[in-house]
Amino acid sequence: MSHFLLGLPWIWGFILGFVLSAVSPAVVVPSMLLLQADGFGVQKGIPSLLMASGSFDDILAITGFTTCLGIGFGTGSTWLSLAKGLLEVVVGILAGGFLGVLIHFFPSEDQTDLVLRRSCMLLGLSVFCVFVSHVAGLGGAGGLSTLVLSFIAGMSWSKKKAAIGSTALDMARSQGDAQLERYGMDVLTVAVLAIMFTAPIGALAIGLAGPKLLQKYTEIEETNTQEKAGEVSPPELKHTPQAVESKL
Repeated sequence: MSHFLLGLPWIWGFILGFVLSAVSPAVVVPSMLLLQADGFGVQKGIPSLLMASGSFDDILAITGFTTCLGIGFGTGSTWLSLAKGLLEVVVGILAGGFLGVLIHFFPSEDQTDLVLRRSCMLLGLSVFCVFVSHVAGLGGAGGLSTLVLSFIAGMSWSKKKAAIGSTALDMARSQGDAQLERYGMDVLTVAVLAIMFTAPIGALAIGLAGPKLLQKYTEIEETNTQEKAGEVSPPELKHTPQAVESKL
């Protein structure tokens, strides 16, 4: 649609699509955390499932965004840019997976201030991945590794969301090309407008429909208690009137 409505090239249209797809978890995850805190859908694990799928959505969005960004700004062969994008994906997933497993077990659970220690390690390793990836010339691997790192480290930890809307504009400005700057500004403008209009609507829809479509955990417990009480309670005795014959 952006190719026909905004006049963007096809590769910039894909960049815009991946930017918009990375916005949805930022709306879904906080809303589902509120529903989970109130006990809605906890029995079936729906909030955890949606938050996990949101992390995978971010991983795919950043992977596609990085690959398309390399093709759009690449000066060499398209196949070399595509191979570099795939290399960034592989390196990001492997590095994030290794570091995620590492801080999942270290520090051990018997240490004091466990949450603080793990949070500091997560932040430090995330910054380390971003800087090292830029030094190595694989900028997309850093953001991807931070997502994989936080996802593997623990589902209960806060997910690291990458702000990728302005990345294309920053790269266009570094190139000094006015046409690319216009494309980058279009991508950033559409991303901001999409967040402004769709995020409140999505959060409101989840807040209104969630309590009606999901069953609360306390209601499930009450239903099970009533069913067990009905099975255990003895049947009611029916008193049938008996005719008493009087002997005269």
